Amino acid sequence: MQASKGRKRSWLIAACVIAPLLATLGIGVRSALAYASITDLPFIGSHQVTCSWHEACTDPPTAGSGIDFAMNYGETIYAAGAGTVYASGWDSTGWGNQVVLRHPDGSGGYYYTRYAHLVYYFPPTGAVVGNGSPIGYADSTGNSTGNHLHFEMYHNGLSSSTSIHFTPIYGLRGSGQTYNDSYFDDWDWVNHDRFDGSTPTLDDRDTQFSTVNWWSTASYGFDRGGLSNALTHWTYSNGSTVDSRAYWSPNLPASRNYAIYVFVPTNYANTTNAHYVIKSGSTYTHRYINQNPYYNDWVLLGTYYGQAGTGYLTVELRDDTGEAPGSKDIAADAIMFVPQ
Repeated sequence: MQASKGRKRSWLIAACVIAPLLATLGIGVRSALAYASITDLPFIGSHQVTCSWHEACTDPPTAGSGIDFAMNYGETIYAAGAGTVYASGWDSTGWGNQVVLRHPDGSGGYYYTRYAHLVYYFPPTGAVVGNGSPIGYADSTGNSTGNHLHFEMYHNGLSSSTSIHFTPIYGLRGSGQTYNDSYFDDWDWVNHDRFDGSTPTLDDRDTQFSTVNWWSTASYGFDRGGLSNALTHWTYSNGSTVDSRAYWSPNLPASRNYAIYVFVPTNYANTTNAHYVIKSGSTYTHRYINQNPYYNDWVLLGTYYGQAGTGYLTVELRDDTGEAPGSKDIAADAIMFVPQ
């Protein structure tokens, strides 16, 4: 039985190496160092620049220093660095569905990154994200003429006057290759291979995800390969008896606190009492989440301590929702561990 909920509204490089380049571009070294949390291109794979600077290649011109990257419909978009969600949702001024992240600059101010023209945005306003956190699927919403991602950086404000040019940003981490302004000419191809690994995200296709007893799958929810590859596991509510379970066991990169977010898909997730059990060492915490209001959203379970490696911090989802057996659907999709 599919219980449909409907569809969400479309809504560094070392300083001694980069300092001479930045001086040539008129960008201070202090600003470059302050970009430290914005380190990566916001996608995986090779993408073409379709508009290098909006002031020069849009008609009529759009003020600011944003860059457009061609995207297939539904490609996964990622956070370029750790921060908090300043805004997410529909923007009526032309950005369409967007996510705006805020990153401390180390001097009491903030940098911002904008990711615009999405079909779905994942994190709510106020959520925390890490380097490489999935934040949405690409589209052409708002004032747009084709599927693409508009990516823009700002300092201390979100107006065209605070829009700034890029300092070096990672493309190929494996070889240390970075990109800066000179690489973002129209029709250039840029490539990004991976993020820094600080923010584990376990999908239900991963080996660190497992299930017990009856679960089915459906083509909804999250996938690194994008919306066209989306997959979620789901099972039925089972009253007060635990029968079916799902498990996520991350390989954590460091011993620290992690904010844990669960991904709730658009469909097969109408239970009002999904039962999650978070194990942190010998401590077990039970959290109950109403999945029904969410449509491809990250939902916070809480912040818990985890030790580096596997086994210390885990998440379990049980089918004992207290709802009549077979009356509701429970979704098990991705889980994200954001370092705090």
